[in-house]
Amino acid sequence: MKDWLFNMALWIYGLLFSLLGGSFLYLSKQKQDKSVCDAIHEAADKRNDSVDRKMDYLVSKLDKFYELYVLRHNKDK
Repeated sequence: MKDWLFNMALWIYGLLFSLLGGSFLYLSKQKQDKSVCDAIHEAADKRNDSVDRKMDYLVSKLDKFYELYVLRHNKDK
């Protein structure tokens, strides 16, 4: 009887240990995935900022061009 009880206790202990180990690995994987996702989002934000700056530059150049064109056009009238 003692052997059966001891084996059952070892089996339950092993099951709990494997569940805890599995949950630890799962949580560490989730944390790693989150850090990878954060890095991807950060890179995308930097790229979007760069694109926004380029677009602002182009718009300002177009505004200057348009102003000069309008001034020249009004001057010719």
